[in-house]
Amino acid sequence: MGVLCGGRPGITRLSELIIDADKNWQAKGIHNIKHVASGMAIGHIVQHNGAVLEAYAPGSPNLVLTSMGPGNKVLWAPGGTYYDRFFPVLISLSKSQGIFTPDKSKSLSAPMDVEPGHDLTGGPLHPAWFRRQMPSITSSKALIAPYTAPKTASKSPAVDTVVVAEIVVAGAIADDGGVQTDETAAAKSVPAVNQQYNTSDDNQKSTGGATWEAQTFTMTTTHRVRYVRLKLYRSATPGNITISIRATDGSGHPTGGDLCSAAINGNELTATSPGYWYRIDFGSPVTLNTGTKYAIVIRSEATGLYWRSDNTSPTYAGGNREYSSNGGTSWSTDNTADFMFEEYGSVNDMTLFPAAVAAGDAYYFGSLCQFPVLIVDTGQAGGGTYTVVWEYSKAAGAYGACVGLSDGSNAFKNQWTREVSHTPQGDWVTQNLLGYNLYWLRARCNNAGAGYTQPLGTFAKVKIYA
Repeated sequence: MGVLCGGRPGITRLSELIIDADKNWQAKGIHNIKHVASGMAIGHIVQHNGAVLEAYAPGSPNLVLTSMGPGNKVLWAPGGTYYDRFFPVLISLSKSQGIFTPDKSKSLSAPMDVEPGHDLTGGPLHPAWFRRQMPSITSSKALIAPYTAPKTASKSPAVDTVVVAEIVVAGAIADDGGVQTDETAAAKSVPAVNQQYNTSDDNQKSTGGATWEAQTFTMTTTHRVRYVRLKLYRSATPGNITISIRATDGSGHPTGGDLCSAAINGNELTATSPGYWYRIDFGSPVTLNTGTKYAIVIRSEATGLYWRSDNTSPTYAGGNREYSSNGGTSWSTDNTADFMFEEYGSVNDMTLFPAAVAAGDAYYFGSLCQFPVLIVDTGQAGGGTYTVVWEYSKAAGAYGACVGLSDGSNAFKNQWTREVSHTPQGDWVTQNLLGYNLYWLRARCNNAGAGYTQPLGTFAKVKIYA
């Protein structure tokens, strides 16, 4: 390489040459870098800012140099904010296998692997399908004083812990002499609310002894009342509480005896205002007719029971508050208040057997998976000497007699919710009925007998153990 050293006498080595890097050098490749180099330290880099070169200090640990696109300076940024990083990894796998034929195999659907609030067919579930199992603990009993045990030990739960699930049937078919009718929607129905007033409670009324309270309501459909929900709390120990349904007279006052009733322990209610909603089931429901006014009557052994109410602007059009100071002998009307209540009923919309039963008539209950227990609710109990056999679906359209059968419904002759249990067999398979490919359990009439009364159902579920 040749170097011209004009104007600098005495230079005999290249190392003695001083270059002023702060010159343009007439576009020879070096441009204004003196001030850049003088300010740099370990970790600095050089970038162009659009006019000149400049030093760029290092970023914080673990940041990466990131392009901001054409026309923008680069910057330090967290890794992954602007791009994805991929790291090639070489994995060497090896395996050995042998062919094994099991002695017995069976495929089961996973009944619990469903979206919350839906059944296995994708349809919506009513909240009444899910209930707290016994024994239950009320909130008042759960508030106990702190206690330190003299000795403690921890144990893992047994590996054979059983989870029980009640799931609405996936199919229901009535068979009248070979003519099959899809009743799946009816079997999935549950007690539904008819009359209610459940908002704007700003006060309460108390009962106890001879002081009774009532809320009248007017039915818009005919059904069997199954339970009511009331918003209650206590301030003392009211003792036993009786909740009942009564008819009303021409003046809208409760009259006559209880059409149906239920009792609860008032001392177990919450003592916190404004109270909780409590469900009260009637063991022997009665039919309430459309267009007719009835009364929910509540009374307690002692004072201290409170029923929440709207005392400011009650808007329930089907009834009003009624009260008695002499144990229900006479009643007075109060149009300035409505109590918090919900009334639930069921409809007999499942034809478990035809109006005129004959041998061969049947009712089919289907599920996506095998089940050991069927839960059927019979709103109108059957009568007569007819007999029933319970059978499960087998291959090629055949049916086999259930093993280990226990028929709590007594061929649908026992009213209300009952269980039918059996031992699922290895040859229980699915069959396609009316487009439902399910595991079926059927009740088939094998003798029509005499003195027949048609059984009608309200809903059906299956119980599965996992």
